Amino acid sequence: VSTQSTGFYVEASAYEDWGWFEKPYKDLVADSGDTGDPGFYSYGLRSSTIRSMGGCGPVTFGFSARNSGTKTIERLNLCYVGQQWRQNSWGFSNSITVSYAIAPNNTLDFFSWKYIKIPALTFVSPKVSASITGPLTGTDYQSTLCTNFSVSIPPCSFVFFTFDIDGFSFARNCLAVARLTLQSTFPATPTPAPTPRPTPLPTPRPTPLPTPIPTPVPTPVPTGPVEPTPVPTPAPTPVLCVD
Repeated sequence: VSTQSTGFYVEASAYEDWGWFEKPYKDLVADSGDTGDPGFYSYGLRSSTIRSMGGCGPVTFGFSARNSGTKTIERLNLCYVGQQWRQNSWGFSNSITVSYAIAPNNTLDFFSWKYIKIPALTFVSPKVSASITGPLTGTDYQSTLCTNFSVSIPPCSFVFFTFDIDGFSFARNCLAVARLTLQSTFPATPTPAPTPRPTPLPTPRPTPLPTPIPTPVPTPVPTGPVEPTPVPTPAPTPVLCVD
């Protein structure tokens, strides 16, 4: 989702219902650093459509976004370009302080939640003068700030970010935020462990069987009629003749 009027970009792949808020409420006025009055300004070169959002402090603005996914967001990566569009002649620095809060809904005032500061995203005006007050070309006095930090944003919950620009009634450096990006990290889906392949059992070697002892084959008995054994004929007894 991009807001071309201010040149901001919020990665919306995991978010919906996001929007901007400010305190105290003032109209957003286009400016190029010529005005030093406190308020909110859309900074940029004259007639340029590339803008940044900021102001002359003390002012606070920010944005909210909702986790529209089905998993809890565990990390956020927030980047922006801080710019200085006007300097004061008192030799004082001003800064942009970034804070965040996590809430189950957006029904309360944006500034009612408990905010946590993110020191790594603090932008300090780079141009300080003890004698000159006037406009600056913000794109000449800018720096990019990024950080990655742990959070726990359940599904359907909101995250709020505020940008506080400090300032003094007698000395204001007018600062702005440009090219804002917000990215989220969900928990990684665990990779299932591979199913171990069973170790094949060794094929058992067969036990040799004993060699069988051959059974003797009986001598076959001849079949058919049995011839009688011949009986020997006795020799005739000689007859003795008696005279």
